[in-house]
Amino acid sequence: MMTMIKNKRREMMKLVTEERGSIVPRACKDAFWNMCNVLNLFYAKDDGFTGDAILGIVKDVIYELLS
Repeated sequence: MMTMIKNKRREMMKLVTEERGSIVPRACKDAFWNMCNVLNLFYAKDDGFTGDAILGIVKDVIYELLS
């Protein structure tokens, strides 16, 4: 399963990085790269949901609203 995921990811990267004769529209490429940047921001250090930074933000939102 992981091999298939890696192969599909590689195939997707080839489609997105291809400049001449590409079948992928520029808007889709831009959306893909923007999503990559966002996901990298959340998942660079941990899984994006259980990190201390996210936990701190959630606590601040909850307790600031109650204060």
